[in-house]
Amino acid sequence: MNPKTTKVFITGTSRGLGKAIAQEFLDGGFSIVGISRSCSIEHPNYSHKYLDLSDIEKLRQFEFEIEDRQESIVLINNAGTLGEVKPFFSLKEETIIHSIQLNYTAPLILISKLYNATCNQRAKKFVLNIGTGAANRAMDGWSLYCSSKAALQMFDEVISKENKMHAKQLWNRNLKPGVIDTEMQSQIRESEERNFSSKQVFLDYFKNNDLQTAQQTARLILLNFNLLFAKMETIVSINDIKN
Repeated sequence: MNPKTTKVFITGTSRGLGKAIAQEFLDGGFSIVGISRSCSIEHPNYSHKYLDLSDIEKLRQFEFEIEDRQESIVLINNAGTLGEVKPFFSLKEETIIHSIQLNYTAPLILISKLYNATCNQRAKKFVLNIGTGAANRAMDGWSLYCSSKAALQMFDEVISKENKMHAKQLWNRNLKPGVIDTEMQSQIRESEERNFSSKQVFLDYFKNNDLQTAQQTARLILLNFNLLFAKMETIVSINDIKN
């Protein structure tokens, strides 16, 4: 991709992996639009859209602003929530709704809006949804996170198949980024073991310095972005591009 003719939209850029991805792409000369409730990046090539992605009514009012000169358009759906680490029947309805809307509904609406805003343009469209290994593994205490991310992964597989059938000129991938040292990891380590039986595993990741930094992960994504969409399957692990 040519940074001068590519526009990149990234959700959840206020902190963690989303912020790191935005910074790496900015360093690479790309123009970035961040989408989140708050802004923590200042850069001449960065603009920000203040939006609570869990607020569906506000999300429905959001529109992508894209110039005709763009040759490539990238959407990275990074924003997500682990939710409360508790057994499912201990969760409040508000928590259920919030998690599903942020982890699953919001990415789908944004992808739909992006396609509808660009379907008459020649620009290539790339969608990278940030997934998780938990989409394929039942983790007690993570019912909402596991299930919503599993749903997003299946969505990616379905639209990838549809795009090939109907030549929609939109390429999508679901990337499992590995275990990253972010606020989510802190939340996991602070959870109660009676609500999450695998807590010690994550304490050991931290103790043994086995966590990737957000910046390391973001750099791998940028350096291997073309490879992700040229040669990889729809569902990709960060280990596939490390090696």
